[in-house]
Amino acid sequence: MLDRLRAATRAAFQPDFALLAVCAALPLLSLAGSPGSLLADVHSEVPVKLWVFETFWRDGFFGGRIDSIGWPNAGSLNNPDPMGTLVTALLRPALGRVWAYNTLIYAQLFANMLAMRALLRTLVPSRWAALHGAVAFALTPVVLMYCVAGAVTDMLNLWPWILALRSGLASLRTGWRDGVVAGAWVGLGFVTCPYNAVVFSIVALPLIPFVNMLRTHGASTTKAPTPAPWGRVAGALGAVILASALVAGPYALRMRQLMTADDSQMSDDMIAATRNVAPFPYLAPANRDRYTAFLSDYVAVGKDKLLSREAGSRYYRAFSPGLSLFALGLAAVVLQRRRLPVGMWWGVTLFCVAASIGPFTPITLTLASPTANNPVWLGLLRFWPGTALLQEPFRYAIPAALGLAVCAAFGVDAIERRVGVGFGPLALAVWLTETIWLSPVPVPMPVAPLTISPAVFQLETLLPPGAIISLPYFDLGTDRFQRTHFLDQLIHGRPIADEVIGFPARYLKENNYTAALLAAEKPYGRLKVEVKDPTRIEADRGRLVSDGFIGILVDKAHFESQTRYRAARDLLAPWGAPTTIAGIDVYLLK
Repeated sequence: MLDRLRAATRAAFQPDFALLAVCAALPLLSLAGSPGSLLADVHSEVPVKLWVFETFWRDGFFGGRIDSIGWPNAGSLNNPDPMGTLVTALLRPALGRVWAYNTLIYAQLFANMLAMRALLRTLVPSRWAALHGAVAFALTPVVLMYCVAGAVTDMLNLWPWILALRSGLASLRTGWRDGVVAGAWVGLGFVTCPYNAVVFSIVALPLIPFVNMLRTHGASTTKAPTPAPWGRVAGALGAVILASALVAGPYALRMRQLMTADDSQMSDDMIAATRNVAPFPYLAPANRDRYTAFLSDYVAVGKDKLLSREAGSRYYRAFSPGLSLFALGLAAVVLQRRRLPVGMWWGVTLFCVAASIGPFTPITLTLASPTANNPVWLGLLRFWPGTALLQEPFRYAIPAALGLAVCAAFGVDAIERRVGVGFGPLALAVWLTETIWLSPVPVPMPVAPLTISPAVFQLETLLPPGAIISLPYFDLGTDRFQRTHFLDQLIHGRPIADEVIGFPARYLKENNYTAALLAAEKPYGRLKVEVKDPTRIEADRGRLVSDGFIGILVDKAHFESQTRYRAARDLLAPWGAPTTIAGIDVYLLK
């Protein structure tokens, strides 16, 4: 055991690992001017993530009955990010809430780099080629903007899938033992993020035509090993399936149990309401608030090419992995002695790019197919398990970036053999410079100060026990929900009406009085709430107390205008004068 610890310590101080540790820390430089902030956009899902981590650590690691949100429709909910829950729980006592979160982001980026380096060291002999590909994938713009800036921390767990790919490719030559390891990584990947299981599993499809090559030569550009018999290949595939089922099966069954429960807060029907069905209105190229990538997005240059979507929260997207990566990948096609592995990884890249553009074929903002005609995405939707669960096809840009990073590593290796090892660090420096100065990624990246109103800390003295409603529900009149309500809930500990799913909370829509409040603050837009029966507004106002609510908090600063704020106050007037603390009106319901 001591020898293993010493070996691990020596490995940690290897130059390669140190370089990756530094590169993984580059996004944290965005916090230099605000070290007490979170590495995420202020309008992202980060308050929900903080709530998830602390709530599920306390009330049920893999999920269970959650009474603190969705009131009075509280009920069963599964944990969307077990890995984040575990890591931040271990770090919070020493680092606090903010830096436990920031360290989680750093650890995930570093783990992704280490995993990618491990994969590439089996594919290319050049250590600098492996380092280049590891950094280029882990810090690819779609990861930095969607996963990091958007606080989609569960999807940032890419390392299990990279390690599964590494062991899976090896198993085609070595047999069932590596297959068991690959299956275990697949199972862990599913537990950390089931959506990643859908996204990365499609990589198997473009690999199928190359199975004989993988069995005979492997996926690298180095000398081919001895061919493996087909029986060994079959055993390896069986081991992958069995091991992944054993690891992921219990978690999948737990998810199904929670989603099919009568009191589920994330039921199958609720999820189905958010999914894409023909004619795919939210995926249409004309929809600028789109859930897809355009082909032109992959070669976009300039900070003005950053895309954002405002629905529930703000999500950023930047798909261009860098023109230097494309150039290196093309150089690999020309210069590598064994071009078949290069072609295989280009196939992975192009297949995933095609999947990421969704059902239509959008080339540029003005050139796109008017009908759904993309055979790759439409075929996946019909035949590949789980595809219907993905609302955003652009997530396939992540495995596309993985394939391109491998191709670029092949290119670095080929050029290094001709011009010397100095080309490797130069290529990495060029890519980092391109990402910082030319890519759509903003530098510094968005950060979110952790601010909580003093009123939230004083509710114990202002209100008896009971649930509360926080207004405005929509932030500044946009389609964004005021996600800070989840962070406030961690402080005051009272149930709130807000729900995790990306629609206005069920109770607030069904109760005509609260529906009137939400309609007053935002009477327009794609996401809005309408009063179903105006004659019941007063009766439903009286229902609030019997339904367990004791207070309403109104944050004046987050209304779209003073006119909207006054409209809400007029509806709240029957409760009497509020207590105002630091701009927050606190109404006692009695």
